[in-house]
Amino acid sequence: MRILPVQYNNKINFKSSIPANHDMRRIPDDTDNKNNEQQPKPLPEWARKAMLFTVIAITLKNEPVVQNLFHQDKQSEKDIARDEFFEDVQKIRKEKETSPAFYHLNRLYDIERPKIKALGNSNYSLEINLDKQKIQLVMHLDENNKDTITGKFRTGDNGNFIKYKAVFSPENKNEFKILLNDNGKKHILGRDFKGELYIVKNNKKEILNNSNVEKYENYLETLETLDDLKFFTNSNPLWRNLNYLLLIFLVYNEYCHDKARRKKDSEDKEV
Repeated sequence: MRILPVQYNNKINFKSSIPANHDMRRIPDDTDNKNNEQQPKPLPEWARKAMLFTVIAITLKNEPVVQNLFHQDKQSEKDIARDEFFEDVQKIRKEKETSPAFYHLNRLYDIERPKIKALGNSNYSLEINLDKQKIQLVMHLDENNKDTITGKFRTGDNGNFIKYKAVFSPENKNEFKILLNDNGKKHILGRDFKGELYIVKNNKKEILNNSNVEKYENYLETLETLDDLKFFTNSNPLWRNLNYLLLIFLVYNEYCHDKARRKKDSEDKEV
């Protein structure tokens, strides 16, 4: 038997139903439809306009001129009483000498944050919350006697008023004497550099306002944080001007958007 060699044809042609110019890297399937469905839709025109007008309203509201315009006639009784109180406190300040009464009244307002009510003729009622009790203090400020404050006080809401006289000595700015008329007793009170109000009993200092001092210290820490971010507040004219530039850009961008939309609508109608 004779075995013949097998002949191989190296030129083998394959036919394909895929066009030669087809991109093999992209296989059509349902992904295209899914991607189209996932594309975010543009905002409706009413939403765009609402957002723009909201930015305009906020920018104008934060402008100090606009704020003063709306609030100049809306000062509360509390603010009026506070302003009158500080005007009279300013009158008992000494120009060349130490002003202990002026110092203590300012520290009293800063740390105790009393509720102030004006009674007329340089008389004021102050509600002060201390650690263990609430005090209602009525005082008369006399610019002719800057080292003495007279008035009456009571503890709680239903106690009887007791007349007092507070004597401030220029020799010791930190401490002052309280003289009571009902029993002739004399109390020595003072305030240290931290703002702690104390009363001297048996040669020992008893702190009366620990909670108020803690609140005051937290307030100062907040102010320091705000000072660090002061550039980004409405009190900074540069920051307000940057807001106006941003607003101008947004208005111009919206104008271009509307112009392009109107042009497209016009072309669609012609077609």
